[in-house]
This record gives sequence, C-alpha cells and structure tokens, in this order.
Amino acid sequence: MRLSGRPVPKVPRWSYLRRRRQRVGRLPCLRTSKSYVGLCVAVALFLYYHQDLRPPRSDQSLSALRASQTPRDRKHATVVKSIVMVLFGVPKEFPTVWRFYRNNLMDANPEIHFSVAIHLYSDIQVLTNLKNNETSVAIASADDIRAILSNTNATVVQSSQLEYDQSLTWIRPEHVVGRMKAPPWTVDTMKNMFRQGNSMLLAYQEAVRSFPDADGYLFARSDTLLIRPTVLQTRNVQANDLYLPSWQVFKDEYVDRFAYAGGQAAASVYAESKAIAFAEYIRSDRDDFWRCSERLLRIYIEEYNNNTSRSNSGSDRPFTVSVHLESRKLKWAPLLRVRGGGMLNERDYHDFVDKKWSGADYPMADFLSRKTQ
Repeated sequence: MRLSGRPVPKVPRWSYLRRRRQRVGRLPCLRTSKSYVGLCVAVALFLYYHQDLRPPRSDQSLSALRASQTPRDRKHATVVKSIVMVLFGVPKEFPTVWRFYRNNLMDANPEIHFSVAIHLYSDIQVLTNLKNNETSVAIASADDIRAILSNTNATVVQSSQLEYDQSLTWIRPEHVVGRMKAPPWTVDTMKNMFRQGNSMLLAYQEAVRSFPDADGYLFARSDTLLIRPTVLQTRNVQANDLYLPSWQVFKDEYVDRFAYAGGQAAASVYAESKAIAFAEYIRSDRDDFWRCSERLLRIYIEEYNNNTSRSNSGSDRPFTVSVHLESRKLKWAPLLRVRGGGMLNERDYHDFVDKKWSGADYPMADFLSRKTQ
C-alpha cells in the first residue's frame, strides 16, 4: 500500500508504534501506556506487600527465616524491646538448655534486650519423678546457674520446697483418680505440677522486682530444648497479649511450657495459673474432666476472660487476655523436654524431630551429635 506515492516504512514487530496501531480488543485497559504502567505498578506493590506469604526455603538464611515468620510491619520495626525470660521448674542439663535458648531465642531476636529471672528450690539437689522414670537425677545448683548466666543480666531467686509442700497436704487420691489422663497421675505427680507453678510465680515476681522497666515477659521451663529459631513479635503488642505455640495435642488445650506476654496485664494472669487457679479447680466439686495441665490452662484463661468481661471497669484487672496461637510454616517454639539421665521425651522427639516411634525416650547425646553434623 502506498500513500502520497511513497512506500510506508516497515515497522519492526517489537516497535511501540506498531503496537499502538493494533487494536487491543480483549484487554481495553492496555490500550494506553499509562494504564499498562499502572497495572505493572499495582502488581509490583502486591508482590512486595505479600512477600511474607511465600513459603520459606529450607536453605534460607536466618534473616530470611525471620522475615517469613513475622508480620509485614515487623520488618520496619525500629523500637527495641526489653524482655525478661522467666525460667522455672527443675534445671536439668542446664548448660545445654541455656545454649539452645541463646542460639534459638536471643540470637534470633538481636533487637531485643533480654534479662533472666530464674527460680530454684534451694533444698532439692536430686529429683525423683516416677511418672517420667526419673530417679535421683542431679539438679544444677544456684552457683552453677550463676556461672552459666554470668554474661547475662540475670537474677536467681530461691525458696524451700519443703516449706511449700506444707501447703499441699490437702491433696488426696480422690483429687487425682478419674481426673488426670495417662500416664497415670499420682498424688506426688499433682504436687509436682503445683511445685512447678509455684516456681513460675516466684520467678515472675522476682522479674517484676528486678526489672521494673521490662516491656514483656517470656515464660519457659529450665529443662526444655528450644530447637529452632523462634522470633518474637515486638510491633503493635499490647500489655494483655499472650502468644502461645499452636502445637497443642488437642484443640481444647493451651501449651503450658512456653508463653510470651506483651506486658504485666497478661503475664500476671499467666503466672498465677498453676499455683493458684489450678488449686481452686482441683479442690472444687466441679465434675469437669481435667485431663492434664494443658487442659486446665485453657479452662482457666477462658473463664478468666468471661469473668472479667462481666465485671465492672473498677476491677483490679479490667482487661481480658488476648491469646494468639502462633501458627507458622516452621512450628513456632518447638520444645524437647529433657529427662533424667540425658534423655529426651519420646513424644516431643516424635513431634519435632523424627516421626518414627522408638518406644522409649531418645538419648540427648545422639540428638546433639545429629544437630552438629
């Protein structure tokens, strides 16, 4: 075709002029360059703000893992939080336990300043717990704990277990039989639950006294291995927020081995659970099937929230506890309970390490050598 006697120059296929000549019937929004650029910008913004939805790769670095585990606004956080680790219970294999907490909690949250408040029973040097097949297990002393925590801002509080046991003389077999699930609970097993709760409460009270300016509180046992990097939320956290792992066995339970409270409003409620609230439940005539401490914890928090919602604003605790179950692609805060003799709890090992049941607790030495390979 010729116009004015001159041939029309051939336009390359990739030419913008040729594309402008063609009519776009199916996508009218692309007829102009402005619409096309706008669509590209919209797609780019969507991918940027939703990049946390991509599943993490197994070979990604710690910084990438942190980005995949936290909400979008966490990556823009500039506020450094101060958190107290409230360690309670019986410190078994504590040098290894503390090394795992340092590697997978403190190093995973470098912007957080951590302090430690730990409770010990001063008159207990060995532990016997038939429920866990533990006999004459050595326990770390206060001097051992102080030496291990020498590079950390830490405080150690002690009390007498013998004196506390005098407050548990009311426990009878009828308080246990038919209420707690297998493995069979005994009177002494239930006393151990209250001893652990008292340890948690005393450690928390010491944390409040020694570190009054703390922003949050992290409750953890002194005989569990935290085996993966666990990132804590520090942006938009309220004082009544309570973050719990989501790997409880049953949906009507809350994990009672690890908890992160955004402030004293949630921490004070959580700290009183086993020592005070559980005792009221067990002593009552209620016919609830308690099953285990995890079930008791959920009942306690839900009933506390219901009672607080019905109370007037002049109560000592006008806030309900806002529970957040931290569900992540990599399970948040996976823990292995340490047993006497350097063994790891079989169920924990099955849930977080190896899906094959061995029929017995797993040797911790084999697990540690496996981790270092």
